[in-house]
Amino acid sequence: MSTTKIIRYFIRAIGICLLVIIILRLDVHQTLSILKDTNWTIVFIAIALNIPMLFIKTLRWHTFILAYDTKYKIKEAFLAYLSGTFIGLFR
Repeated sequence: MSTTKIIRYFIRAIGICLLVIIILRLDVHQTLSILKDTNWTIVFIAIALNIPMLFIKTLRWHTFILAYDTKYKIKEAFLAYLSGTFIGLFR
């Protein structure tokens, strides 16, 4: 097995372990209470509005990339934008 595959599996294992730790630390009764009191209409509207926002921001990112004569497909620009957004969450 190559080193990159070992590293990839190790990173995935860390992610799964962190997810298990987070789930174990949740207060299930409080979480269910919050979910019960949630206005689901607003949640679904927010999700529905987030999808076009991601598309527009991806198009903007794609335009920036094209300005530097870089050949990126829109799918690659989308993945690059999401990767940057994910990393930006930890700042």
